[in-house]
Amino acid sequence: MCLSWQQTLYRHHALVRDYLGVQSYDECGEIIAETVIRKAVQSMMYPADLINVAIEELIQQSYLLPAFSTFNCLSIHIRARTHR
Repeated sequence: MCLSWQQTLYRHHALVRDYLGVQSYDECGEIIAETVIRKAVQSMMYPADLINVAIEELIQQSYLLPAFSTFNCLSIHIRARTHR
């Protein structure tokens, strides 16, 4: 049986993640990023600073990073909610 290129690609992604010891960004990763941003927004104002804090924490906890737009939306949303 021949595997399609998509199946091979996803299998390779999983093998590389296992080899490197990192986890894919999932609900747990989002909770971690959101929690860190909520804490940081008390002392930081700019979305770029909040994004950097989230990136540092996810790297420390061995998570793959999502797209920049994910961080950007999350930081802007939390910041707006906090400053209301």
